Amino acid sequence: MKKKLFSFLVIIILLTMWAIFTKPFYTVPILNYHSINTAQYRKDTPKVSPELFERQMNFIYRKGLKVISLDEYVEFLRSHKKIKNAIVITSDDGYDDNYLYAFPVLKKYGFPATIFIIEKHIGVTSGFLNYAQIKEMEKNHISFGSHTINHVYLPSVKSEEGLRNEIIGSKKNLEKKIGHRIDFICFPLGGYNEHIIELVKQAGYVAAFTTNRGADKLNRNIYAIKRIKITNKDNRFSLWFKTSGYFNLFNKFKKPN
Repeated sequence: MKKKLFSFLVIIILLTMWAIFTKPFYTVPILNYHSINTAQYRKDTPKVSPELFERQMNFIYRKGLKVISLDEYVEFLRSHKKIKNAIVITSDDGYDDNYLYAFPVLKKYGFPATIFIIEKHIGVTSGFLNYAQIKEMEKNHISFGSHTINHVYLPSVKSEEGLRNEIIGSKKNLEKKIGHRIDFICFPLGGYNEHIIELVKQAGYVAAFTTNRGADKLNRNIYAIKRIKITNKDNRFSLWFKTSGYFNLFNKFKKPN
C-alpha cells in the first residue's frame, strides 16, 4: 500500500513539474488542412478524408477546445494576452471539397475557420471554390486569405515585379472580387525571407502564416506564424499531441527559405 502511495505521489510531482516547466511555452495550435478528399488525382496535396475530418472535429468538440477565428487569434497576439485551451482551423489552396465536405461539418459544430485561396484558380479552375461558395461560407464564420496568385515558392521569384504581384496583387484582386479587406496571407510551401515580409507589411496585411519554417517556436513574429499540418495519417494520439499547445516545442523546423 505504501509503495503504491509513493508511486502515486511521484507521478503527481512529475506532472506538476512538467506543467510548471511547459506553461510559458504554450502556443495556440493552428491546424493546417488542405484537401478534404482522398482522391488520387491530387498526389502531392496533403489530404484528410471527409470521414476522418468529421471525427477530428468531433474530437476537438469533445475535448472542450475553444475554436477561435484567425482575427481573434491575431488580436490576442497583438495585445499580448494569454489564452488557453484554444485552437484555430485553417486550410490552404481553396479546393471545392472544403465547401462540399468540411463546410457542413464546421457549421454543425459552429467552428470558425480560414481558407487561404490561390487567386488565379478561384471561380475559374475545376476543383476549386467559386465566389458564390465563398460568399455563402462567409455568412457562416468562414473567412478567406491570400495564398498568392500562382502558388509559387516566393523566395525563388527573382523579379521584383513578380514578387509584388504575388503578394500585393493577390490582395488587391481578392478584395475587388470578394468585396472587403483581405487581412491575412499564407506563404506557399511556407517559404519567406525578410524582403517578402517587408512587402507583406507594405501591402497592408495584418499577419502572415507559414508552415513549420523559422526558429521561433512561440509564434512571436506576427508575419511568420507557424501552423501544424494535418493529414490522413494522423491518429487519435497524434491529433491529441498536435492540439495540446506544446507540439511546437518538439516539432522539427525548416529554414525560412
